[in-house]
Amino acid sequence: MSFISQFVQQFGQINSPAPGLGAVPTELAVGTGRLITILEAAGIAFIIYVIFIAVRTVFMYRNNKRIRIIQKKVEDIDAKLDKILKKKK
Repeated sequence: MSFISQFVQQFGQINSPAPGLGAVPTELAVGTGRLITILEAAGIAFIIYVIFIAVRTVFMYRNNKRIRIIQKKVEDIDAKLDKILKKKK
């Protein structure tokens, strides 16, 4: 059990200090526990997604850098070919 689930179970057993409210019903505590479990899972999924996006950004940056280097080399080769072809004419 997670810390939050344990807290919700214990919270359901504690009497409220406000007059007339009494203890939290068990059904409400169990339902809240399920909701908290779902929110924990969603939080974990969001954290994994953020890490995935960060890693993907790093790899995309590296790939784009390589593409720019290759593009510069192709442009240099193209310029050299243009010079050679102009000399032959």
